Amino acid sequence: MYISNLNTGDACIQQCKNADYRYAGTEFDHCFCGHTYKNYPQETGCTAPCFGNSNEKCGNHWRISLYDTWDEKYCDKEGFCPANWVCENENDGFFCRKP
Repeated sequence: MYISNLNTGDACIQQCKNADYRYAGTEFDHCFCGHTYKNYPQETGCTAPCFGNSNEKCGNHWRISLYDTWDEKYCDKEGFCPANWVCENENDGFFCRKP
């Protein structure tokens, strides 16, 4: 977790991605990173403005805006990728891709 007066969804995603976490979540000026998350029902309530961009929403009290950082991730030749993704062999290595 980190706290920043410049917190946004993109900033949090980048922080978590750089630390090799799968998920990022924002709540006000807080950024949370993790490898898993609990499957809570999707609810409304993420209406608090982000500290770094008041036009963007960053969760709320007991609400976290959740992001998946795995847009393109390396995989190994055994093919470990997120669910519903495929591992493809390219010239410069193996990558997970959305089909």
